Amino acid sequence: LQPITGGVDDFIARVKGFYADASGGQYALFSPWPTPDFATSGFDLAGHPPMMLRPPGGDAPATPSGLRIEEVSDDAGRLAFDRALVEGFPISDVGEGELVEPGWLDVPGWRMWVGFVDDEPVATAGGVVDDRLQHVEWVSTRPEFRRRGYGEALTWRATLADPSKPALLIASDDGRPVYAAMGYLPVTRFTLWIGNRE
Repeated sequence: LQPITGGVDDFIARVKGFYADASGGQYALFSPWPTPDFATSGFDLAGHPPMMLRPPGGDAPATPSGLRIEEVSDDAGRLAFDRALVEGFPISDVGEGELVEPGWLDVPGWRMWVGFVDDEPVATAGGVVDDRLQHVEWVSTRPEFRRRGYGEALTWRATLADPSKPALLIASDDGRPVYAAMGYLPVTRFTLWIGNRE
């Protein structure tokens, strides 16, 4: 909620303590401000991804031919979303159904969409709608299905979950032109560090 101006060792200890209680390998630490060098504390700098904001309203273009989009409402959909997300990023240190756990189906305001080609899960987008914004997250497309507009189509679903509210996302540099074409505007760049529980 504010720049880290002192007490870096205490801050790192609190972050590592927070994540130590959970199982798994890596975790992400985002900051909207420049940070001290956390590499000496065992973190890897992943970059400075742009945060982007889109005004409310608008209409999505037609869904690309051959892509079927479904909103996740049950465990089968959750597992399909999990598989496409893990393979789309890719994430190598999780097993089937471990990233998108069953509890995600019950998070208030959280919604997920998965795109299928011939019943194969190939792309994802999710997000949470709160009283002010739509926070778009987990946009992914499996590598062999990229450059077909699938990721954009899924992002439109999350972006317009509540068309009366603006949408916010943290982009990759590769994804930034796609989001800009959708009407997202760059606001700032975050600093992203990756920590590891191991």
